[in-house]
Amino acid sequence: MKTLWRLFLLILVVSPFKNSFSQNYDVFGSPLAELYLYREPNAKADAMGRSGVVSLDNNFGSYYNPALTSLGSGITANASFSKPFYLAEKSTYNYFGVSYSDKKIGSIGLSRYHWNFGEDIIITDETGRETGEVGHIHYSLYTLNYSREIIENFLVGANIGYINNHFPASPSGTDGDGKCFTFDIGLMKGFDIPGAADNLKHSFQLGTSLINVTGSKISYADANQKDALPQIFRFGGSYNLKVKGKFIIPNSNLIETLTKVEYQKVLNSNYFSAVKFGQEFTLGEIFSLRAGYFKQSLNDFGNSNNASSQSMFTYGAGVKIPVNLIFESKTPIALEIDYVNLEQPSFINSATFFNYTKWDNYSNISLTLKIIPSL
Repeated sequence: MKTLWRLFLLILVVSPFKNSFSQNYDVFGSPLAELYLYREPNAKADAMGRSGVVSLDNNFGSYYNPALTSLGSGITANASFSKPFYLAEKSTYNYFGVSYSDKKIGSIGLSRYHWNFGEDIIITDETGRETGEVGHIHYSLYTLNYSREIIENFLVGANIGYINNHFPASPSGTDGDGKCFTFDIGLMKGFDIPGAADNLKHSFQLGTSLINVTGSKISYADANQKDALPQIFRFGGSYNLKVKGKFIIPNSNLIETLTKVEYQKVLNSNYFSAVKFGQEFTLGEIFSLRAGYFKQSLNDFGNSNNASSQSMFTYGAGVKIPVNLIFESKTPIALEIDYVNLEQPSFINSATFFNYTKWDNYSNISLTLKIIPSL
């Protein structure tokens, strides 16, 4: 027990003060920034101020905090689809993951998060004449996750990640592919609070994660170059209130609220430190409304046209469909659908600098299927 708490404190206290401050991770060209820093795979987290290090379910858990996957039971399959990415109107994000959780053996899962620029990059000479076409830029993050509840309400998890940063071969034959492995760790502790009435349940949770513990760098086969991946520290807490009462699902919660606060620090950069807030209201364990806010620092390069920070109010909704009740199945099956449609937060102070008065909205839809098979 003492060893576990020492590990928790090590991540919490030491990580924010680690020495690095080298990377900017500005839009386009920075290694995996489009996946790690600019967009969320989970529409639920997206709607709640991009907060995800503390949760009450295992949805997309390995991306935010490797320990969260132990919150599930049975088989969980996740998918999400998001587009566009600023002026790259054909760009797409997608996430696919599957995990199996059991109290005795823990949780094990595989996932892939992928961003595709969506348009061919055209090579031109100094006169503007096309000299070649290099195809699509795309990045992939593959994750193998394992987590387990060590003691009651204390979860520990880890990821082994594989990165592929793909820049297609140019007409000269130069290959820009970059590859590397990463390692992530995460912890979460839940605390139940005695309720004032039998139909009330209060709890709060603390969670922390360190993404890319090893400070991995992408190396390129045809270039003497290594680029550092973001090393992200997250710490957060949440408060959950449940009010028992019959709505549609028997023995369910009539009303549930979840409040989240999170701090993020990119340890190998001066930028992208963030604070995040999220609120969720759920009726009958079926309908959810969400809202949030985040603010994070940016590198303005000393240019008045560039923003020194991003901030944004977020919102979204979700529905959980009890498939087993609809089809009168004895096997618990649930389908969750979460959605956001939000304006893209600007990296510049004046959008008219690019002849744009407003960035187009992006959409993000997440699907989760949960099955608890009978053994």
